[in-house]
Amino acid sequence: MDILLTVFLGALFMVLPVIAGRFMWKNYDRYFGRNDPVYMDTLAYFVKKLGLSLLVIFVVLSLGMVFIFQNQAPPVVEKAAVQSTASASLI
Repeated sequence: MDILLTVFLGALFMVLPVIAGRFMWKNYDRYFGRNDPVYMDTLAYFVKKLGLSLLVIFVVLSLGMVFIFQNQAPPVVEKAAVQSTASASLI
């Protein structure tokens, strides 16, 4: 069940950033366009729109990855982490 849930949530969190970025791209004009067609045709406006959309995509993708893989470490890695913590506390 855990593998099926991880695969399903992984697919969901790969599609969700694209949807969020597209929503930000479409609604950027409403919030930051200033209703000025001359300003909206400049390179600076396009770069700001692209940058904010990519930032939204990256944040949603990273939050999704953290949510999915928060407790997915293999037992060997967890055991090594516990041993290194115990040896570091002895120093």
